[in-house]
Amino acid sequence: EAEARDISRKMTFASRRFLHKELDVLGHIDEDPAVARSIRQQEPLMVYAPRSRAALQIASLAEKLAGRVEEPVRESGTQGFFRRLRRLIPGLESRA
Repeated sequence: EAEARDISRKMTFASRRFLHKELDVLGHIDEDPAVARSIRQQEPLMVYAPRSRAALQIASLAEKLAGRVEEPVRESGTQGFFRRLRRLIPGLESRA
């Protein structure tokens, strides 16, 4: 947890200084042996060990991130994909 705080502090500083953007830290994912085992099995962690500590933390972070999406975009194709991507990354929507 201390390492995660240190890394997030450094990334927040770099983002503010070089990108002029604020980062919202949503959390971190603890070191979990299930990750290495899922890699060796060549199976996604969320399938291999969905109740592992890391999988539960990933799910929690995904829920937090999904809560930030205002409304679903119903566009399809490459243009729709890039439009959705720009909306998810702060500052890119103004460059469209």
